Amino acid sequence: ARLLLGKVHRPLLEYAPCWPKEVIQQLDVWPLKGPGTIVFDTQYFLQYVAKRVAPGKGLLLFPAAAAHMGLPSSNVQTALKDAMMSCSGLVAQLMGANGEPAGELEDARHASYGELLAVSEGISTGVVDFSRGHVPAGPRRTACMELQPFGGFGLEYVPRTWARGVVIRALEPGGEADCAGCREGDAVVSADGRTFLDVPLSDVQALLAPVIPASQQITLEVEQPLLPKPFYIREASTALLRDLAGPSSEDAALQLVPCVKQLLAEEGNDELHFEEDRPMVFAGDGGSASRIHADQQHRVQFCHMLHGAKFFALDTSGALDTGDDAKSNGYNEVSLPVDMPLPPDKAAWLCRPGVSVTVAHAGDIFCFWGGDRHCGANALSTGPCVALFHSCSKRPQQQES
Repeated sequence: ARLLLGKVHRPLLEYAPCWPKEVIQQLDVWPLKGPGTIVFDTQYFLQYVAKRVAPGKGLLLFPAAAAHMGLPSSNVQTALKDAMMSCSGLVAQLMGANGEPAGELEDARHASYGELLAVSEGISTGVVDFSRGHVPAGPRRTACMELQPFGGFGLEYVPRTWARGVVIRALEPGGEADCAGCREGDAVVSADGRTFLDVPLSDVQALLAPVIPASQQITLEVEQPLLPKPFYIREASTALLRDLAGPSSEDAALQLVPCVKQLLAEEGNDELHFEEDRPMVFAGDGGSASRIHADQQHRVQFCHMLHGAKFFALDTSGALDTGDDAKSNGYNEVSLPVDMPLPPDKAAWLCRPGVSVTVAHAGDIFCFWGGDRHCGANALSTGPCVALFHSCSKRPQQQES
């Protein structure tokens, strides 16, 4: 295994102290547990990725793929390594964008969401996860607003957690919310007297972006939240890479998908169709984690690891028993962080033979079928985890039954 992988990492128990030892010990020997494929050859990967990534077939891991394939993500990887050498966390690195050394920014530990939005354009393009709790960073304020003549209240919102609550990501200058005293980064604590921190997305939309308004006026209680620890942002644009490691890193990231498409074409692989050329950035401190879910659009997903290490689990059974309708009242958000004790049933789920689990490091690529339930967990002891995700569909003749 070591000869094939060509690298030695620290014992994985340091990366995931709260995950089942049975799983970690397997991954220490070979970086894939359960169904799936590990590829070491570029030509094989380009020829068979569409066949190996399908419902129920598990994860596809290509260690050191960026170097083997000559991908521009290698340049992003180098830029992040240099820029984040002394980085204690993503917030410190981003707050250092104004010129202060990231390692000296103690104030970053007590920054609010609004303060981070003010210094990072990339943060304003993604969704920050506040699921570990709400801690106010300032006084609570009341905003009384009327529906604007052309609809809405002049604000852009995103979920506070993966599928619940709301935080204000942007305001229309001079719009109703701005004039009522809302600030970018505010969390909505209550709406018309109803607690609003954990309401489902359907209720958020009905109030803030209604098709048929139930009321022309709403009263919100809002306050700035402290940034969560550990910090996690998903679905951000490549502008976040520019904030973390400079403009050259963003330029290289924007070349990634066209490069993958060209390599597939040169190999004669026309089985995949790429509808988009811009990858999304997912970045998190060690201990952060995504929820268990299946994508609404079932597609082939690519993850290019740029910094740190990530554990990733995929259920090949086709079960949907956790509920994947993020808009429903009964939706249950479940994540599997590596730094908190897992409920026994979730630890047992990771150990199931039909659950594919991998650990990926900077420079690796892993692929998976988005229609299978999956989740990621960012490792400890390796610095923040940064990755680029992009997806593609299979052409009709290649769809699996």
